[in-house]
Amino acid sequence: MKIVDRTFDLSAIMHEIDLLFRIKSKDSAVNFIADLDCDLSRNLIGDPDRIKQILFNLLGNAFKFTERGEIRLLIRCLPVANRDGIELELTVKDTGIGISAENQTRLFQEFIQIGESAQHIRGTGLGLAITRNLVALMHGTITVSSEIGKGSEFRVCIPLKYDRAAEAPQLGNVQEQCPMNPDYRAHILVVDDNEVNQLVTEAMLDRLNCKVILAANGLEAVTAYTGQTFDMVLMDCNMPVMDGFEATRRIRVLERQNRTEHTPIVALTAHALDHIKQECLDAGMDDHLSKPVNLDQLDKLLQQYIPAKSIQ
Repeated sequence: MKIVDRTFDLSAIMHEIDLLFRIKSKDSAVNFIADLDCDLSRNLIGDPDRIKQILFNLLGNAFKFTERGEIRLLIRCLPVANRDGIELELTVKDTGIGISAENQTRLFQEFIQIGESAQHIRGTGLGLAITRNLVALMHGTITVSSEIGKGSEFRVCIPLKYDRAAEAPQLGNVQEQCPMNPDYRAHILVVDDNEVNQLVTEAMLDRLNCKVILAANGLEAVTAYTGQTFDMVLMDCNMPVMDGFEATRRIRVLERQNRTEHTPIVALTAHALDHIKQECLDAGMDDHLSKPVNLDQLDKLLQQYIPAKSIQ
C-alpha cells in the first residue's frame, strides 16, 4: 500500500461519505448522523483516497454489526502546537453488538472476525487490519472502546499539513474562466454496474445541474446512446454483459456511421495503472478518472468537455 499526498478539500470527502452512507441507512433501521467540525477555509495535504478508504472500512463495519439505533460519524480538525497543520480526528460510534475486552486485543489482526453473534455476517476479516496499516502509513493512531451489547467507538487521528501554496480561491478562478450556463442542463449517461456508485454519481451530477440517465452495463449504454443525445458519457470499465471498452468502441462506430458529433467518454475505474489508462484511450475514450470521484473532479470534467452551447 502506498500513500500519495496531494492537496484536497475535506468538505468534498465529507459530502461523498455522507451521501453514500445516508443512502445505505435508508435501507436499514439505523439512523446515520455525520458532523464536520473543521475550518474549511484552507486546503490540506494528504491522501484523500486513503482517508476515504479508512472511513469506508469503519462505517462499513459499523453498518454490518448494527441492526438498529444509530451510527454517528464525527470529523474534527484539532489544532497543533506549531499551527502548520491539524490533527484530523475521525470518530465512528455505533449502537451495535459491541466487542468484549478480550476480543479487542485481537481486533486488528488479519482474517479475524469477532464474536459468535456475528457468525452470520460474511467477510474476510481484513477491513480493520487494512485500516490499521493505512493509519500507520500516515503516521496516525487508531483506538477502539466498546462494550458488549452497547456498541463500539473507533477513533483515528492523522497528522496533516496545510497547503500554503494553493488556497481555496484559486479553484474559483478556474471556474470563472469557463462559467457554466445555469439555464442549460448537461445530459450525462452514467454507466456502472454498481447501484450505490450509480446513486452517488447521480446525486453529485444533480448538484451540478445535470440530467442523468443510468445504465448498468455496456449493452444498456449503447442502447441508450442510440436513442438519445448525450453531452458526456461516464463509463465504468469492468461490467457484465458488455464491458466499457467494447461499449465505447461500438459508440465510436455508430458516430462514424451516422456522422454525428463526437461524444466525450470518460472512464471511471478503480484501476489507475498506466496500461489500463492506455487501454481506455485505445478503445476511444477521451479521459480517465480513478474511483472514487468527487464533486470537484466532476465539475472540472463538465467545464472541460461539455459542448459550447452550455457556456455563457
